[in-house]
Amino acid sequence: MGLESLQFSLLLKHFPRPAKILSLGYPDLLIKGEDLDKAGIEDPIEVPDADKKRQWHGWDGPIFDTRYIFAKLGWTLTVLDFRPGPGVDMVMNLNNPPIPSWKQGYFDALIDPGSLEHIFNIGAAWKFVLERLRVAGLVHHVSPVNAVNHGFYSIGPGTYRDLYG
Repeated sequence: MGLESLQFSLLLKHFPRPAKILSLGYPDLLIKGEDLDKAGIEDPIEVPDADKKRQWHGWDGPIFDTRYIFAKLGWTLTVLDFRPGPGVDMVMNLNNPPIPSWKQGYFDALIDPGSLEHIFNIGAAWKFVLERLRVAGLVHHVSPVNAVNHGFYSIGPGTYRDLYG
């Protein structure tokens, strides 16, 4: 689950500052230093396990610390995942989400860096996360529509049009 240069530039362009952002899984930043220069970020920090993440993503560039970069941009990141891991703030099974600890409309924006297609009960998951989003909040999905047999669902543009339309 990573955010590449184009995706990062879209977040910069559209996400408000400051903002509370919910991410479904930790969004590794797969961007080059010049992307951070354009955003006015100086002295970025690389994650401690960068070599492992580079190998996993098949990426030869730096793996910057997303939480650090987001904080520099005025964004507070909360990471939700189904298992504990680096950067995960709350472990939750979105197939059957519990009563939330966040009020409806708590977050200004949502990042799905490639998680929803792996959740069997996608309707319950989508309902839960969208209820946490404020009215007119922004959503950024990364969906690998060209990956065969990746997850339970192949979520395409028509799905988003129908859901958000």
